[in-house]
Amino acid sequence: MIDPAGVRALAALADHGTVAAAATALGFTPSAVSQQIKRLEANIGEPLTEQVGRVLRLTPAGHTLVREGSELITRWADLEARLPRADQPPSGTITLGAFATALRGLCIPAVTALRDRAPELAVRLSEIEVGPGIDAVRSGRLDACVVHGWHGLAAPIPADLLTEDIGVDHTDIALRDDHELADRDHLTPTDLIDLTWTIQPPGTICHRWFQHMFAALGRVPAHYWEVGEYENQLELVRRLNVVALIPRLGRPACSGIRFVPVKDPEPLRDIAVIWRRGLQGTQQHQFLTRALRDAGPW
Repeated sequence: MIDPAGVRALAALADHGTVAAAATALGFTPSAVSQQIKRLEANIGEPLTEQVGRVLRLTPAGHTLVREGSELITRWADLEARLPRADQPPSGTITLGAFATALRGLCIPAVTALRDRAPELAVRLSEIEVGPGIDAVRSGRLDACVVHGWHGLAAPIPADLLTEDIGVDHTDIALRDDHELADRDHLTPTDLIDLTWTIQPPGTICHRWFQHMFAALGRVPAHYWEVGEYENQLELVRRLNVVALIPRLGRPACSGIRFVPVKDPEPLRDIAVIWRRGLQGTQQHQFLTRALRDAGPW
């Protein structure tokens, strides 16, 4: 008999690389994870892992079981989630991913509010970027993920996932309060083209929007620092008098910095949550989506 707990333990080992890391992800001890995998091997009668040097790897049979068994477990969990609960608040566990500013400004407030609305529903949060988050929902490693796409540069969402709009996030230019442009009501790319910037690194959707913002001028600012964390960007603004494009969602408290809106084009982010379609219409889906919408600054 195939034990679902053993399949989950084996899948966690495949995802995280070590028994210790798998145990942390599952909330068990390493000993418990090892025992679940050994019990699964005994029930199947075939080795599912092998020692390669100091690393424990899955055998071909182990990979097959994770690939096929994880899909069955996900479908079983979806079936359980869809059973009617006589109008009782939802229970169980939802795994929710989100990029950093959405985690801070949206997901944590939503989960806090759900403690009162649905105390039996546990939401396990993971910080993850948009691309890996989409892959994690498709593979079943996450139930849902908050994603964003800039107006004109939407993130491609696979058709087999459910997408629901949450709100629109505005973005402003951050300047030190003694900057010569800090007293403006708004700014345009022409005002900003020759300034020194701190921006998101290449390969990110935010970097692509930075380039898109200056497309009409035929060039982008020549001087910039590539920094991924918005807190670090704000520190550069404060200390070196550079400028940055900072979303309002999850924006940390800032002293000595002024935020000025941008026009032509206005930098807006569409915030959405993507779900595995098997959870569509469940109480977990309905309660969490509503909580995310209510938590936003829209």
